[in-house]
Amino acid sequence: MSSYLYRVVLDPFRFISRKEWSFRMGDFLEEWKGRSIENFTEKFKEPSGIKIVKGQKICYFNNISLFDKNNEYYGVRVYLKDSLIENIDAGALKTSWVSYLPLSSALRINIIGNYLGNWNYMFEGGGDPDRIHIDIRDYMPNRLAYIIYLLVFVIGLVILYYILKIPFIIVNKVTHKQSRNRKLFNKRILLYAILGSIILGYVYSLIVLVNFYPFNNYFFIIALFCFGMIVGNIGKWRNNLDYNRCDAATCYRWTGEHSWTEYLGGAKQ
Repeated sequence: MSSYLYRVVLDPFRFISRKEWSFRMGDFLEEWKGRSIENFTEKFKEPSGIKIVKGQKICYFNNISLFDKNNEYYGVRVYLKDSLIENIDAGALKTSWVSYLPLSSALRINIIGNYLGNWNYMFEGGGDPDRIHIDIRDYMPNRLAYIIYLLVFVIGLVILYYILKIPFIIVNKVTHKQSRNRKLFNKRILLYAILGSIILGYVYSLIVLVNFYPFNNYFFIIALFCFGMIVGNIGKWRNNLDYNRCDAATCYRWTGEHSWTEYLGGAKQ
């Protein structure tokens, strides 16, 4: 019943359940309101603290985050009445920048975010759930630690590049197939490349940003990286059409496959 129980949910060094969960607040409330706390703890493990106020029991969970519009709520509080969940709210909130993007709420998929996107959970081992936080800077010079952090960051960007490359592979295959049609003008082919890169690139990038840790924790860096890949793919097709295919005025006379395209007839210019 001490005031410490209110603060324990914000303690970053103590996790009763190492797995972190994220849900949309509306869905979460609808799913759990009126159900027993036993069912709740069976899925999320025991609470990090329990407080009793005027006979009402409040359970604190520091491993759950709830999203509502542009806010992320953490330090979830579950209010009980006769062992049934009466209400759920949170002790603190922060801005979720990715939620400002269109379709971000619709593309927040709990199954992906909680099972595939939670890399912390995937690579965790067993052991003491209250283990002490380890900082590599405590065991080596600061300069060496920063070099290691930089290497990890670069490796993360390389991994991200190959993850984000998937939709562009699809776009490029479809666009290349269309470019073999000698009757289509260059502008039509470029339009396919632009629309495909923007639509598929944006949707896929947003799924990664919303659901995968730690990409959503470094929103601005990753968002700029995603934007750069979309622009880069469009620029690649513009160059390919200029140098590896005929111009729009005479496009229908050429195979459009290589820079040494075969002349198919018509008046030479």
